[in-house]
Amino acid sequence: MRIDYTPLDARARGLALHLCSREELERWAALPDPAALGHALAMSGRLGAPLPAVAGAADIEQAERRTVAYYLARLVRWAGPANPVLDAFDAEQERRSLRALVRGATEGAPAEARLAGLLPTPRLPLPVLAELAQARSPREIATRLVVLGDPHAQALLALTGQARVDLLEVELVLSRELAERWRGAAKRGDATLRECIRTRIDLVNAQAALELAGSESEVAALSLFIAGGQALDRNSFLAAATAASRSAAAATLARAFAGGTLADLFARTPDDPAQLEVDALVHTIAALRRRSRVDPLGSAPVQLFLARVDAQSTDIRRLAWGLALGVPATTLREGLVTPWS
Repeated sequence: MRIDYTPLDARARGLALHLCSREELERWAALPDPAALGHALAMSGRLGAPLPAVAGAADIEQAERRTVAYYLARLVRWAGPANPVLDAFDAEQERRSLRALVRGATEGAPAEARLAGLLPTPRLPLPVLAELAQARSPREIATRLVVLGDPHAQALLALTGQARVDLLEVELVLSRELAERWRGAAKRGDATLRECIRTRIDLVNAQAALELAGSESEVAALSLFIAGGQALDRNSFLAAATAASRSAAAATLARAFAGGTLADLFARTPDDPAQLEVDALVHTIAALRRRSRVDPLGSAPVQLFLARVDAQSTDIRRLAWGLALGVPATTLREGLVTPWS
């Protein structure tokens, strides 16, 4: 059955009017501290959650997460059941969240650090994320997920029953679930969503290859590969993932993507997996803007809104913590993801 995206697109366009502009973010990068940023955000009305009179970086980040939760709840009401665009977005956010939460519990990181950059979903709303961030061990996270009926739960429960949690095995479980959910969303979505998912699969594979570079486990590399991309095949992925260094892996990836739509991301040898994720978000926003003009009644407008929400959350968090640490305004501006209007 063909999905009518018109109501959801209209809601997404309306909500997009409340997002921060690049001009605002550039201006706020020169503020003296998080308290001044909190005041500016409160005056602009960009946050849908209140801030204390003197806000710290953690307060601002928490308010941004609550704002995202509000936006997503509005979209869910207009999307109808099992909407493939929201399913694909939620799948990636949940993988990101569980990865960070399990790693944080393994390393004994503070709860605040475990929540950094995480966005809520209907399956992992804000209260659940906050509760999981307080877990004393990965086993505690897995047990809570079982109670919630999360699809990752049983596999994580088996892995976290061991004395030492293998984070690579955790990564495998999360990647397999992500791949399955993305394939399901692609089957139900339109051509734009299918294209975006293929691109996202390529980027997730590229990021995994960079993270694995320098290891000697070919088996682990092949296990992490997600089929369904369009530019990075299994052999190129394996060559990058088993390269001697991240720089060597990045060179292999650049050759694999040469001539394709993602080639620009690899033109400057991106040997940092985290930076690749940020660069990919910039690329995604630009691509979806073009697609929204060509096919304004398809899934592109709501996908664009979700990508911009992700970008704003990244930017607000970086500004808040950057100002707290005294990072120069020029550096903060250079790291902004939100595009110019």
